[in-house]
Amino acid sequence: MPNQRLALQKRMEGNLLQDERIIGVFYGGSIGTGTTDIYSDIDVRIVVRDEHYERYRLAKRERAKCWGDVLFLRICLGRIIVWLTMILF
Repeated sequence: MPNQRLALQKRMEGNLLQDERIIGVFYGGSIGTGTTDIYSDIDVRIVVRDEHYERYRLAKRERAKCWGDVLFLRICLGRIIVWLTMILF
């Protein structure tokens, strides 16, 4: 599973880093703290430019379709969008 998780992370990063509306991407959870195990999910935070925030938020489910199955989406800390993604086999 760690290899599949890493492949999914790379797909997500490649997709997110191409978007000029995004000013930051960072990991939370076990990936962010370096304590992953075989069952760890991907907990990524996305920081979006203020002027693009609402449009980005409304389209968040569409973006995730190219990554895989997203278990949970939420908004927190103002302009940060949190995605928890799980690899399904």
